[in-house]
Amino acid sequence: MEQDKKIKIAAYVSPRAADIITQRCAQEFRSNSEFIEQAILFYAGYLSSCDSGEFLTAAVTDSVKGVVSQSEERIRKVLFKQAVELATVENILAAVSGYAAEDVAKLRKTVVKQVCSLKGSYDFEEAAKYQNGAREASEAKEK
Repeated sequence: MEQDKKIKIAAYVSPRAADIITQRCAQEFRSNSEFIEQAILFYAGYLSSCDSGEFLTAAVTDSVKGVVSQSEERIRKVLFKQAVELATVENILAAVSGYAAEDVAKLRKTVVKQVCSLKGSYDFEEAAKYQNGAREASEAKEK
């Protein structure tokens, strides 16, 4: 109970520091005292750590983990949306194309080779070249 009791201390701060305290208190704390106490505890922890780099490293690591986690979540959502759109397009194409299953399997093998050789930068122009004549040339090479 003795630890919960607060004591009053006098402190002089620059006008700039007073402005920072006022701004932060309005955003995150109930009072100036709470802000100052948190700041003192943080700084005391920083000073008492054996290696101040370890103290800051933990804070930076936590911050980076949070940013990475948010980025992963956004990427996951975008990839899911793209997968849904791609599956929709594939179903429409399958319905209207008339490709046989073995033709699709053969095409997939060819496309995998092409994408690998282009290091993943396959685009519509490459597909158009293949579908409009280069297909015969690549099939002749395979034989």
